[in-house]
Amino acid sequence: MTSSDPYRRPGETPPGPPGAPGPVPQQPGAKPPPAPGQYGRPAAAVTGDGPDGSDGGWKAPPRPPRRGTGLIMVTLTVALLALLLGAVAAVQSWRAADMAREALDRIGDGAALPGMPTNAPTVAPTTAEPTVEPTVEPTVEPSNPNGGSAPVLNAQTQYKDKYAGQSLRLPSDCGTAIYIDLDEPRVKVDSSAAEFAVEDPCGSGAASINLLTGVEGSLVDSKAVTPFECAELIRTSPVSSDNLPVRRGQVYCVKTSLDAARATAGTWKMVLLEVTAVGQDGTVAFKASAWDIPD
Repeated sequence: MTSSDPYRRPGETPPGPPGAPGPVPQQPGAKPPPAPGQYGRPAAAVTGDGPDGSDGGWKAPPRPPRRGTGLIMVTLTVALLALLLGAVAAVQSWRAADMAREALDRIGDGAALPGMPTNAPTVAPTTAEPTVEPTVEPTVEPSNPNGGSAPVLNAQTQYKDKYAGQSLRLPSDCGTAIYIDLDEPRVKVDSSAAEFAVEDPCGSGAASINLLTGVEGSLVDSKAVTPFECAELIRTSPVSSDNLPVRRGQVYCVKTSLDAARATAGTWKMVLLEVTAVGQDGTVAFKASAWDIPD
């Protein structure tokens, strides 16, 4: 309440009621009380609420904590954790994308990925083959260029014509053998290349034919024989190798030496040899036809 004392000067503290103690003097060095209107002290506290007109020993209450501070801290913490998790997820996504690019590059370069076999066989694409009807080939005796037993000659053996109607004329040469090669044919060759020899004793007897080593022959009734028939006659009725008399009209089937043919890389032959003439002077004429025998 405002004092109505007209004799009190402005700023002067009004006196207390009668009997009240006077104002307490401020101790030296003591902190002055807060000014009126400051935090924690209302302006009414300086109007002499105490019995002596002082503040009456009033003390400011403790400052209450601000509301909402804890909620703000929780919100900031959650936001920071969310940012951290987002950064980790971004790093992992970048790493996964980088590994995927490396895998694609390896596949493009042909390199094997981890866990894949490194030596996987390459499978070539298969294409449908056209159907070919099997052809039936006639039975042919297999060749044997490296030696071994002679192949069996039968009706299925495929003979090939070598030459036909070759005329051979042997001159008279008393007491000397004349060697004949039936591969070409040729007269007066070395004995190592000949299949047979003709020898004329000149006066002491008729000329004779001698088959050389490995050569086989047979005397036949007609010159119209086939190679197969010659082979059968040689198998069933061979002639002697030495001193076969030479007479006009004789026909011989002669099979050359298989070993000699293999040794010289020649061909094995079946020859039809006909005596066409025997002269008084000792000359002899032959006509020869030959077939190659498959070996």
